[in-house]
Amino acid sequence: MFQKFSWKHLLPVGLLAAVFMASYWFFSGEPIPVSIGIFAAVLVSSLPIPWLLSCPVALWRARKKALAAGIELPDKDLLAALARMDTLLLGRCGIITSGEPYIASTTPIGTNRAALLTMAASAEREAKHPIGKAIVKFAEEHNLRIVDPVTTNEMPGKGIEAIVNRSPIRVGRPDWLQEEGISIEAEYLTRADQISVKGRQPIFVTDSRYLRGILVLDDDIQPGIVPALRDIRQMGIRTVLLTSDNARIARATEKQIEVDEAHGNVTAVGWQKEVRARQSRGNCVAVLGAPSFGEDSLVAPDADLGVTPLADVATLVTIARHAMRIVHQNQTISVITAIMLLLPSMGLLHAFGGPFMPPFLPAIVLVLVSILILVNSLRA
Repeated sequence: MFQKFSWKHLLPVGLLAAVFMASYWFFSGEPIPVSIGIFAAVLVSSLPIPWLLSCPVALWRARKKALAAGIELPDKDLLAALARMDTLLLGRCGIITSGEPYIASTTPIGTNRAALLTMAASAEREAKHPIGKAIVKFAEEHNLRIVDPVTTNEMPGKGIEAIVNRSPIRVGRPDWLQEEGISIEAEYLTRADQISVKGRQPIFVTDSRYLRGILVLDDDIQPGIVPALRDIRQMGIRTVLLTSDNARIARATEKQIEVDEAHGNVTAVGWQKEVRARQSRGNCVAVLGAPSFGEDSLVAPDADLGVTPLADVATLVTIARHAMRIVHQNQTISVITAIMLLLPSMGLLHAFGGPFMPPFLPAIVLVLVSILILVNSLRA
């Protein structure tokens, strides 16, 4: 309600009001000591001390509550934004799922299982992506001989290509491999669709221009995700899943965890577009598990929760909303106090035959109101 007010505006306005009212009453015939008293009373009444105390103590208390609940806030200013949040954009890997994908099954084509895994692990040996690490780990657990690739080229959101034993090996999504001119039979594309519908990730492995097999990767949904999302939605927050996985995996996950929306094939730029679009519609957007937006990005979410566990989000929002209710109460008290002090300080009572307010009286009131605000803030 009063968030756009600032003490930086109140101070000069109060000083001007004090000079104006002192001058007005002086030229109206009041003696200099009375005019000085009016100047002091108006200036003291306009001091924004209660306003300055209305927010920091309440938010400090809220951060203490969050820490007591075992929640580390990635940003000290996060609570104010969370209190207004109405849309939560979620990543999939590491947020909804465990973030530790594993090979659930393999389908060699024109080769054997060991050769298929060796090709894939050799190409992925230097990969930073969780899928690549999972393939290498699986090969190592089966004591397969992994070859160092001569060169590698990782394609974010698509796969990786490498030269292994003088052969070009590609490991990645079927649509990317088709873009690279590799012919994939309809039978295997259909199988990939069937795998995706179950929420699993089909990874194709090719040698030169020949399909050598399909690796099926799964990433288990974390326990407690469904009730956590239900709690968030009951707070009036819209939940939206954004993932770099294909649209079928996104839809399968949507059904499993019951989010309001799910979108697949979303890149880092796609995240920025989604945030911009929703903010332009007036939504307060928080992101969880999003790619880094970067300091030079033209788009920034209202709140970035980093990789905060989803189960903690509802608790944080509850704490934030309660704290901001206290802040709004404090700000309301501050504004009402300022109005009640300024009017008599300016001589309103004297205009109706009453006395001028002595300067010490607004000072006492400011101290008492400041104590009231501090005590109220401790309820946050």
